[in-house]
Amino acid sequence: MKNQACLTLLLFLVLSGCSENNNPVAPHYYSEKPVFEVTVLKWYKGKTAAVSINYDAPWGRNKDVDSIGDEVLSRGLRMDHELVTSSYEKYPDIVAKMRDEAIPRGIHFYGHGHEHVFHDDYDYEYCYTSFKTCFNLMKEWGLNPRAYAYPGSSAYKLTTQFANKQAGFICARGAELNRDFIYMCPDDVREPVNWQYMPSLVAGQNYKEYVQDHDEMAPLLMKDLEKRHG
Repeated sequence: MKNQACLTLLLFLVLSGCSENNNPVAPHYYSEKPVFEVTVLKWYKGKTAAVSINYDAPWGRNKDVDSIGDEVLSRGLRMDHELVTSSYEKYPDIVAKMRDEAIPRGIHFYGHGHEHVFHDDYDYEYCYTSFKTCFNLMKEWGLNPRAYAYPGSSAYKLTTQFANKQAGFICARGAELNRDFIYMCPDDVREPVNWQYMPSLVAGQNYKEYVQDHDEMAPLLMKDLEKRHG
């Protein structure tokens, strides 16, 4: 995997004008040339891989859940928590702690819908309203909405995925239960196949298809490393 990428910033000179009836005139692009080039590391400090720890549990409302975050932070790692926005509308004090205490420590939040429902059971309009409400409230609360995770990984329908994109989320996470396909970006691939349904590896004991414990997780991670270097 390449560690560096060159970014070329192009300068576009734009002319626009108004006719006598004040209707806007389409801009004319008449010059395009490189201004300067800069070389940057593709990964932070030259790393070639990353792990994102996402915990599908609400922060700030259960001491046991919060203690897991403390354990993660004590090891120099970071953790992202789900956020179902309807569950926090009546708890502005918890929202304030998320913004002012959790985020500065390294605990961040991803959208999980306004209600915790299987969105594939609903039409586009419902999904868009749920995703957009979640996005707007997170933005209003200062929680920097970027990523999303579908409750129950329920977003197999393209209309569900499209609604999430239109709501403003950069990416959205589903689940890949086939362990032969958990590796998302092998070799020099820079982007996932589908930004609105990223195939995450799920660990937990709710279903037998999930990775149950460390003994099951370790060989899967090693297999990915072998793919990357093979």
